[in-house]
Amino acid sequence: MADSSNVKIGVAGVGVSGKLTAFIDGSTQPESFPAFKCDVDPDDPSLVVASFGQQGVYSVTLQNGEFANVFIFKDLAFVPAQSVSKLEINRGAEKGHYYGEIEARFAHKDIPESITGKFEVTENA
Repeated sequence: MADSSNVKIGVAGVGVSGKLTAFIDGSTQPESFPAFKCDVDPDDPSLVVASFGQQGVYSVTLQNGEFANVFIFKDLAFVPAQSVSKLEINRGAEKGHYYGEIEARFAHKDIPESITGKFEVTENA
């Protein structure tokens, strides 16, 4: 039996596992944020929205496609990145597996100035 200790239940009851490992504000020690959501466009599986962190408290959301951006959710507000220098979301060999890298800068009080990291997320049917 597979280890389900890091499986979260995402939208429509689909289990999600994975994490974002990120350096915040140029730190030398990475922080780890567990995945809790992965939404994939059924008509175009290359379009993905994935969220990492603690749902409803503090999280990082990645979105590719026409409105690509990185967002931080904190204090009941979604704050978009001021600039995104890297946002790669790649499809893995297994169905529902995505991975990539981010680099984003923010200009908002009480939000980190920069996030750089790598992530992976898998929808567990």
